[in-house]
Amino acid sequence: AGGAIGMDAMAKSAPDGHTLAFSAISPVTLLPHVGKVPYDALRDIAPAASVMYSPVYLLATPAFAGRDFGDLVAQAKAKPNALRVGTSGIATLGHLMVEQLRIAGLAFTHVPYKGGGQVITDAAGGQFELFTANPSPGVNTMLQQGKFRLLAVAAPHRLPALPAVPTMTELGYADSNYTSHFGLFAPAKTPEAALRRINTEVNAALAQSEVADRLTKLDNVVAAGTPGMFAQVVRREYEANAKVVAKAGIRSE
Repeated sequence: AGGAIGMDAMAKSAPDGHTLAFSAISPVTLLPHVGKVPYDALRDIAPAASVMYSPVYLLATPAFAGRDFGDLVAQAKAKPNALRVGTSGIATLGHLMVEQLRIAGLAFTHVPYKGGGQVITDAAGGQFELFTANPSPGVNTMLQQGKFRLLAVAAPHRLPALPAVPTMTELGYADSNYTSHFGLFAPAKTPEAALRRINTEVNAALAQSEVADRLTKLDNVVAAGTPGMFAQVVRREYEANAKVVAKAGIRSE
């Protein structure tokens, strides 16, 4: 259920400092706005440690008759809704990216799936022109093989491994510049001392070159910080998602 089941199990566990959830922050910041979840996202869950950002790719499939993001814009404006965009599902970050592009004046036909695996398979077969995905060995390999073309990335800055690919912000679509922020969460009543210890150990691990290198090789961005900093990120995204979900009328199925 998009992470809601696991997050609920964690939130209702004993706050002993040993029961954690490693997750994207969307079960806390997005799912509560698109449907009912069995927990209070801001009261039942404590952000413990930020780990990384995972960019969201906007990719072209073999069915896209264009070269770059500029061609995408031109086609979307010339023939509204003719371009089809596959995502891993309703109310995912990829879906929000599409909705923000729609709000900005680019009309697409959304093709939601029930997960990321089938999207990649059908994208390789040219079942639609565009799709969104997080970095993964499978997607990155197909990029290297030329089966997909990366038109833009949603990331804090250009990726070191892909310096020629612009961010959504650079292209003038800052509201579509979504990234999947991953971290560790704990039950809300977990003692502060335990949260600080978890945070300290995670930051120490992220500072090790072998850990950081393994994350960045997949185009992830290491994002260490304090529990308070992570909580601020969660709160900001929670409030921002509430606005776009209401404006776009997104509801989970």
